[in-house]
Amino acid sequence: MEPGGDACDRSTRLRAAWAVAWRTVAFVVLWGVLAAPALLPLARRLGETRDLAYGRLHLMVEAAVGAALLVASLVMARLVDRRKPVRLGLSAAHLPQDLAAGVLCGALWLAASLLPLGLLGNLEVAPAGSLVWRAVGTGLAVTAVNAFTQELLVHGYLFQVARRAWGGLPALVATSLLNVALHAPAVHGDWLAALNLFLAAAVFGLGLLRTGGLWFPAAAHFTWNGLVGPALGLVLSGRADLGVPWRLLSLRGPAVLTGGRFGVEASVVTTLATLSAVAALAGWRGRRQP
Repeated sequence: MEPGGDACDRSTRLRAAWAVAWRTVAFVVLWGVLAAPALLPLARRLGETRDLAYGRLHLMVEAAVGAALLVASLVMARLVDRRKPVRLGLSAAHLPQDLAAGVLCGALWLAASLLPLGLLGNLEVAPAGSLVWRAVGTGLAVTAVNAFTQELLVHGYLFQVARRAWGGLPALVATSLLNVALHAPAVHGDWLAALNLFLAAAVFGLGLLRTGGLWFPAAAHFTWNGLVGPALGLVLSGRADLGVPWRLLSLRGPAVLTGGRFGVEASVVTTLATLSAVAALAGWRGRRQP
């Protein structure tokens, strides 16, 4: 080893960590500044209203947050890093194929999580409440916007910054931990829920790396959330009240299988299904790299 090699390595690592740190802080501050003018009045109204949580007002809140995040991502990428929006995974190339593949991935992933529970007798078809199509449609719209916002936050600008500084695998681990942190208030110390959130983010991150765009992970994320919550009426990430006054499926049995109050996302069956999805995407070479 050449003299001073260790010092050079440490200096390189420190510069990489600093590049990630200051960009992350600047990005979050810019996002907050852009979102505040629209978000604060809407959030106040949402807290005061007695309408269903997944109503039009909630959709407006999600849209304001997502729009501000998108603008912040574009500004940071273009003005700070001098990179084109395509580097964020926002290219329209292969958009229909990636959306279709993401929907298929999310549907198969959820089926692999629910079907074993049905065979074990822990999941049953138990319709309850009234099916209001308008509420279901609004709930699906909210989950669609929320899924894209989460993917843009976790696997958009911040992922690309971490990837340039540390490489693909460390960036995947770091952003998966970020996904767990974002859901921490609902986890309540449930280690299986935290593990599944980490693995789910790995699925979405691998989808980004294999397709080169955010459309695949966003579609897979939306398919899972939209089916679990508004469509089937199950608990979604610890939320039992999704503003949809109906339920198609019901879970019963030990929490290790049903996920308890966090929902099926904290089930050990979901852990196995998600590990299978991670293995499948890790082994898939994909069409292109971002």
